[in-house]
Amino acid sequence: TTQDSFASLAMSKRRIVNDPLTDSRGTDSVLILDGGLATHIESLGENIDHSLWSALCLIKNPKVIKRAHADFYAAGARVAITASYQAHLDGFQELGVGEIEAVAATKRSVELAREAAPSGCLVAGSVGSYGASLH
Repeated sequence: TTQDSFASLAMSKRRIVNDPLTDSRGTDSVLILDGGLATHIESLGENIDHSLWSALCLIKNPKVIKRAHADFYAAGARVAITASYQAHLDGFQELGVGEIEAVAATKRSVELAREAAPSGCLVAGSVGSYGASLH
């Protein structure tokens, strides 16, 4: 029938996508994510007492974010969470940073985590709630 032909065609075009979290975990029973990024950045000597929190370092000192990600990977994390949770235009404007540079800084949060990531590790983007930006 036409319906059977359509179903067969749909099945033949379906592409199988592996779950990246399962792939990254490998045979381990757990998948370790990084954690406490802001706390670690502060322990590395940065003052992030600003409405951007750790996203402040995307402008002031991106190297410390990359270092923090590398430290978490070295400690066994398989997934890094970007330093973009608190990234918002008002916070960047407080620093005199315009919209284009703010967007570039947010993209940089992904690039820094990717640069620190060993082969097979993942990067998860962090998006905070609008209410958090009012903090």
